[in-house]
Amino acid sequence: LKNIKIVLDFESTETSRKRVWWKESLKKCFLNNCDGIVCLGTKAAEYLRRLNIPENKILSTKNVGIDNDALFQLHQAALEERESNKKKFGLPTYNFIYAGRFVGRKNSLMLMKMFDSAQKKSSNKDRWGLILSGSGDEYQAMKELKQYLSNDSINFFEPCEWYEVPGRYALADVAVLPSTFEPFGFVTNEALVYGMPVIVSERCGSAADLVINGQNGFTFDPFNAADLEDKLIKIMGISERFKEFGEVGQRLIAEWHPDIIVNELMKAFKMVQKR
Repeated sequence: LKNIKIVLDFESTETSRKRVWWKESLKKCFLNNCDGIVCLGTKAAEYLRRLNIPENKILSTKNVGIDNDALFQLHQAALEERESNKKKFGLPTYNFIYAGRFVGRKNSLMLMKMFDSAQKKSSNKDRWGLILSGSGDEYQAMKELKQYLSNDSINFFEPCEWYEVPGRYALADVAVLPSTFEPFGFVTNEALVYGMPVIVSERCGSAADLVINGQNGFTFDPFNAADLEDKLIKIMGISERFKEFGEVGQRLIAEWHPDIIVNELMKAFKMVQKR
């Protein structure tokens, strides 16, 4: 009403929740009245296109990221004590890591079950462990599941400050994001900054932008336990390719550097200003 231009930060994807036709109609009407939209990833942009939002309103697919440089430096410093810390915590040669909240949609219980199953089937089973770093409503259920599985290769770490998280990743070799939904999932960004292979649920926005199957990791269906198990077994058998996977990932995440994101956003704002 006051002719103030609106740029919307859009993080939804088509799979984020069940869609209701009348809500979608209202959303389409609102979005069409925005002057520009910056999206969190290509999946968000795809959803806008399905809502028939004009292409010229979609200004960017990179509206937020992480501090690549600061996290990389913290991780590099932590690597100096990697082996001594692995010995201190009794960790095996290789480890998967999930760092985040222990809540239902993070799918941690399925990750634990499939790790246990994959480990038993892998020829390298004695060389692999699983690190679970965080806290949340499912913590007790996860502890009980570990006891039921009787698997000492599953290790819990208490939640920590953000600047300590790179040290947790320094203990591991492959990052896993098993969520049934994430608008993006910055676990993926972080792992790629560190040069780690990743296994990411296809229901996470980052899977479409940052994971190339067989080149820097694998994606999987979070509602298909066998699919996750298969990807865990695959990556357990190709440790000689981890350096190669890590280099591909670092090249991808370099395009999500904060400087690049800021420049894209500034261009978006200036474009709307000129209209």
